[in-house]
Amino acid sequence: MLAVLLGGCATGGIQNTDALQQAMDANHKAAVSVLKRANEEDLPYRIEDGLTRSAFSADDLSLLAPADIDSWDKILGALDSYCGALSCLTSPKASGDFSTACEGLGSKVGALAKAGGIKTGTKVSAAETAVTELGSLLMRYKGDSDARLVAEKADPSFQKVVGSLIEAFGFEGSPPAPSPHGILATYELDFSVGTAMEAKKFKGGEIEGFAAMGDDQKRASIRALLSWLKVKQDHDEFVASVRTLVTALDKARLAHAALASRDAANASAAFAQLQAEMKNVQAIYQQFTKG
Repeated sequence: MLAVLLGGCATGGIQNTDALQQAMDANHKAAVSVLKRANEEDLPYRIEDGLTRSAFSADDLSLLAPADIDSWDKILGALDSYCGALSCLTSPKASGDFSTACEGLGSKVGALAKAGGIKTGTKVSAAETAVTELGSLLMRYKGDSDARLVAEKADPSFQKVVGSLIEAFGFEGSPPAPSPHGILATYELDFSVGTAMEAKKFKGGEIEGFAAMGDDQKRASIRALLSWLKVKQDHDEFVASVRTLVTALDKARLAHAALASRDAANASAAFAQLQAEMKNVQAIYQQFTKG
């Protein structure tokens, strides 16, 4: 059983803050890999869409501009630093490590302030503001040794940051459900428009009108079917990865809220769920970064 107070040197506090730090590090790596994959998956449909336009620029090539991904990277990096700071509070050398982590967060927030707005991530600007608030709060409490107290004070900002990222991905509520806005909704729209002909031609995985075709047409249709099945598989894997990542982010915000509370049983359950989700998140990162 976890200690009732989750900060200080209580064993439960150490386990929980370490688990939160490890989880946010995994979420950070997976999120950036998913965002980069979003651009790769969406590129063919952007190119096809460009054929109908009178002008085309680099901004039309991707779902997310490099600056957008960089902004996400900085926000998630700031959350890493915050969770690292909480973990430091429960370590034997708390004061020095916590101060260093706070300075690291301050540096990331300073760089983040210079980043441009997010075009498709409608809630990311709100996350930037909340990260700044989180950094300011940490600097105020950097002399405190009670991780639970710091987490309690920081929880509204932490919830706002993670909630904004979840909404930017295109989900709402807890547990998160898909919404008509955000990155996934835009990707799905591009995919459905760009593959409408293939989806109709190979509905149910079958080749329409196959019996009436000549041999050459049958061979060409079989090759086209194989190509479509690969595209569909990539699509399904990407959508599943986004859903998994959003679930993990939601588990992280629930775990942080539990850390900020005095309910040991609730905290124990929340962190067990968070840790169980981490294998799935790590698999996303490995899948999207393999050579």
